[in-house]
Amino acid sequence: MPKSRPDGSLCIRCNSRASPGDNCPYRREPRVDRPKPEDIASALGSHAEVAFASTTTGTTGVLAILELADTTDLHRYLTDRISALPGVHRVQYRDRRALDQASRPAAHPASLTHTARSSSGGAAWRIPVPLAFERTRIHSVRVMNTTGETRTWIITGASSGLGLALAEAALRAGERVVGTARQVGRFDALRARYGERLLAVGHDVRDTSAAAEVVQRTVDVFGRVDVLVNNAGAGQVGAAEEVTDGELRDMLEQHLFGPAAYVRAVLPHMRESGSGAIVQMSSQGGRMSFPAVGSYSAGKFALEGWSEALAGEVAPFGIRVLIVEPSRFRTEFNATGVLRAAEQDTAYDGVIGAVRANMAEADGIQEGDPDSAATAIRDVLEAADAPLRLPLGAEAVRNLARVYQRALDDVRRWAVVSESADFPGMPPAMRAF
Repeated sequence: MPKSRPDGSLCIRCNSRASPGDNCPYRREPRVDRPKPEDIASALGSHAEVAFASTTTGTTGVLAILELADTTDLHRYLTDRISALPGVHRVQYRDRRALDQASRPAAHPASLTHTARSSSGGAAWRIPVPLAFERTRIHSVRVMNTTGETRTWIITGASSGLGLALAEAALRAGERVVGTARQVGRFDALRARYGERLLAVGHDVRDTSAAAEVVQRTVDVFGRVDVLVNNAGAGQVGAAEEVTDGELRDMLEQHLFGPAAYVRAVLPHMRESGSGAIVQMSSQGGRMSFPAVGSYSAGKFALEGWSEALAGEVAPFGIRVLIVEPSRFRTEFNATGVLRAAEQDTAYDGVIGAVRANMAEADGIQEGDPDSAATAIRDVLEAADAPLRLPLGAEAVRNLARVYQRALDDVRRWAVVSESADFPGMPPAMRAF
């Protein structure tokens, strides 16, 4: 029987009163004592950065940036707020005066924080809302696969483009690939080179009912699934008024519903093994858009939002999600017969005519190298500090950096107007994410 704690306090992992030295039933990890706020306050003074890790959500991140007048405020805040959050098992404190300005989390600019007056009349504290799972840290695919078995990939749309480059990179590394395509004969050359390590499956990603069959066949043949790459899809050009309901739904079926079906099918196997990676091939058009590509961006924006939530949901099971955002790569994406186009309305010729022409003219001269892209993706999957999102190509880096900066500037410029929509005097919201 574990001994009771002398002070009667609770273990913040398993909510029991057993001694700190005993093993915690939760995940069989050593017990962790709840930090003593008064000691922390004394050590840090009036400025502290508070970070947290949650066993409930599997997330980590900066929970709060405090600017407090006295230790009473800090004690009250830590006791009433942080300690009460579900699943919080580790709280770290750093003196913010020792932090370099440039190292502060970019997701929490000062103008985005909510300010509330402390009840003791001291200085105000500022509490930003964290997007914690953006920086979730979990083991890499290589580290997760501790059995020494050869990795198995499922790659949709693996007969061409970035999917083919990823498939070839995996096969060259001695790994196994289940590749899907609508025309399975396009895998003949790969099968001739790599034999039984490549399983070619005919599948249209829009047939969501068959995704589970592909996953089960993978498990039956190779015994496991380590990496799922949702790559299949196509581009589409057309103004909002030109694109029909059917054409818009088709983009969503290819870029959201198809990938979602594969994820649902593969997750039970990954959860059981306690490891895995899901690579969602999005686009720079999944974070920015421009005239004529709205229907394509709708699918990619939806995929990214869905995948961002997914990342937080599966991290506790040792599963990583990587959203890849390529710019233009030398694939068939822009080729005639592959790039789709809505029926043109001449009223929009002066608005999107140049975009239509540019999209078609890019075929064969795109600056992105698919093989280099495959190498980059594999490298990031091996990294312990991999991001949630990976822009691919110099153009994607330039464009997304510009878009993010412009959006952040707008938020800051209109922050006073935005914040005025709250009821006066409301305390900062404390959310479960």
